[in-house]
Amino acid sequence: MNKNTLFFGLSTLVVGLLMVAFSFDWGGTSSSAGNQVTVRPSTAAPEPRGNMGDNPSATMTAPVFRGNVGNLNADIPDSWTQEKPSSAMRLTQFDLPALAGDRENAQLIVFNQIGGSIDQNLNRWYGQFKQPDGSSSASKARRETFTANGLPVTMVSLKGTFSASSMGMGGAPTDKPDYGLLGAIVSSPEGPYYFKLVGPAATIDGYRAAFESFLKSMRYMDN
Repeated sequence: MNKNTLFFGLSTLVVGLLMVAFSFDWGGTSSSAGNQVTVRPSTAAPEPRGNMGDNPSATMTAPVFRGNVGNLNADIPDSWTQEKPSSAMRLTQFDLPALAGDRENAQLIVFNQIGGSIDQNLNRWYGQFKQPDGSSSASKARRETFTANGLPVTMVSLKGTFSASSMGMGGAPTDKPDYGLLGAIVSSPEGPYYFKLVGPAATIDGYRAAFESFLKSMRYMDN
């Protein structure tokens, strides 16, 4: 091998090494702007969480949509499925997925323009529950009041054995032990709206925060 050939070979090797060195991304980013990637945070709504376990407040992370219940406009969770009312007495009804390992879904029934005072209707709901110790369900009920965008709201909660015939299923009454009730009466210019949420106690506990937010988001739409 002559000197020219050796020099040419060494030059080619040096040039090749230099090209490799300069093309390597020492800083972790490419020197070409066209190859840069910008990662944007996801704007997707969080997924609804079917089994809340010991964290009932996690239902607040579920996405909601703005919808109407009669002349009331509210934030309604996406996981609440609106159904055709099973009775002419009902304004509408919603099916709520079971939580915390329960096997049965909960049902939210909405009434308006029905007779009786607020206390009379609440006592009727209480009468659909029995207590293990034989005491009055009305004495076990918890009651609170608040205002939602100018609308007076009375909210109640109760647990016990529920008579399934009260849900309009027909047939012989079926007792449902360890059930819960979240109820609310929203007073509006056209009269009260009644919201009755009934289902397994753990599921009802899991929806309490979402139910309160639903009520507090309500606005009356005067047509």
